[in-house]
Amino acid sequence: MMFFYVTAVGVVFVFTVFITRLCRKLRQRHYEIPARDVSKGHRWCMTDIFPQPTYCAISENHILHGAMCDYCGICVEDRYIRQADQKFRCKDLASKCEYQKHHWIHGNLPLSSQCVICGDDCGNLPQLCDYWCVWCNRAVHEKCCNQLPDACDLGKYRQYIIPPNCVRLKLVGIKGRRHFIVESVKEPGMVNWNPLIVIANRKSGNGDGEVMLQVV
Repeated sequence: MMFFYVTAVGVVFVFTVFITRLCRKLRQRHYEIPARDVSKGHRWCMTDIFPQPTYCAISENHILHGAMCDYCGICVEDRYIRQADQKFRCKDLASKCEYQKHHWIHGNLPLSSQCVICGDDCGNLPQLCDYWCVWCNRAVHEKCCNQLPDACDLGKYRQYIIPPNCVRLKLVGIKGRRHFIVESVKEPGMVNWNPLIVIANRKSGNGDGEVMLQVV
């Protein structure tokens, strides 16, 4: 009789421990920060009409509408989305490099861009031309690009940016549903570093959250 009693107590104890750990695991999911896997391609937003003269990153044709990645800003015709995912890497969310590198986008520069090397206007030809960095927003002529160092200082808003080389990701989940989460973030050693984190719900309301995230 004592044996069955001890066995029952042991089973209850093991079951309690299992349930406790399961509940803890479920609670932890609420505090996980998901991270997109950039190796799977860009995050495309369909645009009915581009607000400025725009050229496809694949065909280099002038386009009035198409798809734009709201992470790195490249634009393509609808039919070239899959090809662009394979050809152009989106900007990294995490990196193991010792320093931050420029992430250059070819063409479709912001209006009134000036070359950081020579100071002349760039990106103003009616074609896909020149480059701009999605991190520091500097623009440069194709002929001047090799004069820039590989390292990027993240531009004038650097104190609000979390550099990818300061972020570590972790792969979690079961097979078929594995995904990345942010494991840790370290300080980059900048003076007055005060990162700006924007949180918005993409799905609720009239879509203003989605628009705001595209702008920032």
